[in-house]
Amino acid sequence: MFLRIITKLRKNSSKFTYKLAECKCNRCEKVFTIPYPQYVFAKKNNRGNLGTYCSKDCKKLNNKSFDLEIKNTDLERIGNYTKAHNAIKIRCKKCGYEWSPEAYSVLKRKRCPICTEKKRIKNLEKTHAHLRLSKEEVDNRLAEKNLKKVTNYKNKKTIFKVECLKCNFRFSEKLPNLERFINPCKKCRPANEHFRLTEKEVLKRLKPLKVKLIDKYESSDKINKLECLDCKFTWEDYLRNVFRGAICDKCNHKNTGRHGRGKYFKTIVIPKILEEKKIILKSKITDVHKNHNFECAKCFHAWTVRLSAVLYQPNSCPDCSLQQLGMYHERYFKERPHMKNVDGWLYFYKFNDNREKFVKIGITRVSSKKRLERIRIYKKKEQIFEIKSKLYKCYKAESDFKRLLKKFRYIPKKEFGGDNECYLPEENFIQIINMNLNKYFKKKINSKGIKMIKKNFDISK
Repeated sequence: MFLRIITKLRKNSSKFTYKLAECKCNRCEKVFTIPYPQYVFAKKNNRGNLGTYCSKDCKKLNNKSFDLEIKNTDLERIGNYTKAHNAIKIRCKKCGYEWSPEAYSVLKRKRCPICTEKKRIKNLEKTHAHLRLSKEEVDNRLAEKNLKKVTNYKNKKTIFKVECLKCNFRFSEKLPNLERFINPCKKCRPANEHFRLTEKEVLKRLKPLKVKLIDKYESSDKINKLECLDCKFTWEDYLRNVFRGAICDKCNHKNTGRHGRGKYFKTIVIPKILEEKKIILKSKITDVHKNHNFECAKCFHAWTVRLSAVLYQPNSCPDCSLQQLGMYHERYFKERPHMKNVDGWLYFYKFNDNREKFVKIGITRVSSKKRLERIRIYKKKEQIFEIKSKLYKCYKAESDFKRLLKKFRYIPKKEFGGDNECYLPEENFIQIINMNLNKYFKKKINSKGIKMIKKNFDISK
């Protein structure tokens, strides 16, 4: 600790002087001097340790230096000092409390934890005396709730024992919790009395909402049977949800067009959509975004997928329609009925390359030449057969081809638009095509087309 600057005369001279900085040791309180230039250098470079301790031994912490630090406090060292972060045994001179904290924490705080806590409580009693309830006030508040005090009341945060005057039942609770309830006794009061409604109040609230209560009302925590007066649809729900604005699922679907997740959606809407798509649900409905088991009524294909994928996608069965989100599907024609009578083409083309050969079947509204001009990856393309008819009839024939020619399906090495409609002909390939063409158009493949298929793909039949 810096005290003052001293000037002294040099030896054997009467004119020349030199300066010294007088300091006091923070531990042993010994007065010592430092050369003034050292003091100036330490001050400029923020080296505060210079001038605080008289020697290196005094600077290092040991039993002696530790005792000097605690000299003017009410603490006393019992154990030996080893390191700053190691525990050391200490005793309070006032209350005699012994504890073993870390050494550095004692030097920081220099106080007993029990003595400081007692001081804090005394100060609180002085400052918060006007907020503290008297014994008479506590008794009056408990008498309003038909209660009697058993143990002493301390404050609002502490629990104390109480006795009910009606049933003599004893229980322990905080004072604010006792004041909050209408009937605080746990034995006397019925369940959920603090927000329970009577039957008359419930019926009054349900009248403007056009909802009828079928079973008896017990509490708002239990599910009740309800009936809509407009559509006469029955469902189960909590009454609190109805009071907040929850409507019948059927009416909500009619007004907004949105599917809820209630009884109406699960029992009526979902089965209706699945019947239209000819799909059978093999598992219980849990959630729209979870996996369910399905089976196709047409091809008997079984698969598992999210329920939302089946409900909201146009072609749900992966085997019936290989392209699940194709250009033409049943919903497309339902939404646009005028498109059924538009002219369309059903085409059969042979793609030839040095590496691979295959047949492509497809439909288009434009002529087949214009459609296949877009596929520039394969340059050699020859027409086998082409039929002009109504677009919807062509779509039905093509979907049957996909189902019947599943065995002959071929995936090309190069990707292009419509690469999932390619086939590699084998035995009975021509017979299946002729049967399907005869069903829809009463036509067959030309002799030129048959020869072309037989030559290129080595088919006898």
